[in-house]
Amino acid sequence: MSLDFCLFCLLFPALLGDDMARRNLKNPQLFWITALIPLFGPLIYLCVRPPIAAIGAAGVANPSVSASS
Repeated sequence: MSLDFCLFCLLFPALLGDDMARRNLKNPQLFWITALIPLFGPLIYLCVRPPIAAIGAAGVANPSVSASS
């Protein structure tokens, strides 16, 4: 194993917990299954994770409205 793969395996659970909190996922079984399967756990999580809930109008500008030139 290379050093970068080992660091990825060690750091991914911290990033996974943050991402799950942003997406309001409160499933500890999903966290541990994803965190403990080295390569395919993160791959499966990235494929099945739900989208982030839309932030209110004050938080993000509407991307469908373009500025007129």
